Amino acid sequence: MEVLRLMSFLEGGLLDRAYLLLAGNGWSLKGHFLDRQFLNRFCSSAKVKENVLIVDLDTLLGLINQRKL
Repeated sequence: MEVLRLMSFLEGGLLDRAYLLLAGNGWSLKGHFLDRQFLNRFCSSAKVKENVLIVDLDTLLGLINQRKL
């Protein structure tokens, strides 16, 4: 799963921050993946949980427009 790979890169110091974009049709469990509790189940490191963001396209565009990226 890609989120586990991103967490590994963050823990290893290869990345400072990671974004995983869920876009397009066909995401039957999209709400599950977008819920912050999803990351809590896989990672105990607060630093990693704060620096991995799973978003949908609308949220990503909003962050860009607000200059929060």
